[in-house]
Amino acid sequence: MTVADHGIGISDADKAKIFDRFYRADQSRSKQVAGYGIGLAIVRQLVELNDATVDVKDNQPAGSCFVIRFKSV
Repeated sequence: MTVADHGIGISDADKAKIFDRFYRADQSRSKQVAGYGIGLAIVRQLVELNDATVDVKDNQPAGSCFVIRFKSV
């Protein structure tokens, strides 16, 4: 399953940390962007509970692409 957006994207340095609880990329720390940095940590936990994996990659030309892979039954 793939979920993609066409937003500002995620830097390579931040990709390794975005699934950590309460982590927010530097550019999103402003008060203009709401949130607490918990959403992707919840996603990762739910994905792992369902015996799957989640990865993030660039969505060219802009944005991010999250790929969830379920193990075959």
